[in-house]
Amino acid sequence: MRRVEGQAEAGRWHAPFFIVGFCTLGRKSDHEILRETMRMPISRWIGLLLLASSAVAQVPVRLPETLPVAELLRAGPMNGYATQREVVVWLQTWAPAQVQLLYREEGQPEDSARITPPYFAGPETDYTVHISVPYLEPGRRYVYDVVLNDTILTLPYQPRFQTQPLWQWRTDPPTFTVAA
Repeated sequence: MRRVEGQAEAGRWHAPFFIVGFCTLGRKSDHEILRETMRMPISRWIGLLLLASSAVAQVPVRLPETLPVAELLRAGPMNGYATQREVVVWLQTWAPAQVQLLYREEGQPEDSARITPPYFAGPETDYTVHISVPYLEPGRRYVYDVVLNDTILTLPYQPRFQTQPLWQWRTDPPTFTVAA
């Protein structure tokens, strides 16, 4: 059984019990509560800080030692920003995993595919990764596959991204509208 810090069974954070004590259910105004809190001596602030650090709920969550790759992906992949020579892809897993993208230009054979360096999804980032794919050609479409723990994940669709065209000093800039 693994211990995952900062996650509760229902996927929500549990508030430390001393926070509940500050809720007065409408008996005092916010201004009165703020005034009382600001007048507390420093020793009481230190005590509250120590109490808060020890009272954070750390409920163990049961995760299997190894999840099948098909069940490891929690959310994504989702395309992030795209520039003329770089894109970012976001995804989230259920457990720690090594994540890579196997990508190639659309219409090119599979043996021309390149792979990104490994990114690691861990509890410190809530098992999310932002995979940067640099050194792309402007104005091209690419298809990619997600590689989790050295296994290619089969999705029900073919994920793809595209880079922005290189228009500067070559054509008119793209049109855009500003809402007022």
